[in-house]
Amino acid sequence: MHAKPPVTGRTDDAPPTDLDPPVLRVLGSTGIEVSWSPPRNPNGVIASYDVRRGGQLVFTTAINPAGNIQNTYTDYGLRPGEEYTYTIIARNSKGSIESPPATARTYSSSPSGLAPPTLEPLSSTAIRASWTPPINPNGRIANYSLYRNDSLAYSGGPDQLTYTVPGQFLHALHLPPPSLHGQRLRAY
Repeated sequence: MHAKPPVTGRTDDAPPTDLDPPVLRVLGSTGIEVSWSPPRNPNGVIASYDVRRGGQLVFTTAINPAGNIQNTYTDYGLRPGEEYTYTIIARNSKGSIESPPATARTYSSSPSGLAPPTLEPLSSTAIRASWTPPINPNGRIANYSLYRNDSLAYSGGPDQLTYTVPGQFLHALHLPPPSLHGQRLRAY
């Protein structure tokens, strides 16, 4: 009797399953590194991955001739202090799976585009200062500080956009009656 050679084969591919959310690492005020692991059940060869930010495709990677595939992406050009949500789509010859989302917030940076305060004389000893939020807040504004001749006249929360500099503050600093000079505003 002659032994027959063994018969080998494999089951047909199926769409991948069990893909974990991506791992996000904030790199600063404008960048997030996105990394991911293969699906726990690839059900075939994973041919490509898509990275989506807020539902929009931002990166695609495919298997190379050596059989390797990239599993990290650095997303630059983001806005400071903003929240971003990412998902990964893993694809094989039979279909795809989308991961659960992961969310991270870029770090805030200094505001820019802050116009000087608008000053309105109220009397011979008082000024009303008003201001608008900066053009580029680069995150959440936590505080506004108003200075007169390098002395702090006011410090308050992000919702306060006007302040009356009282006469007693000006006299305590031995300053001349207020003029429309020497006022500056800082947001942070």
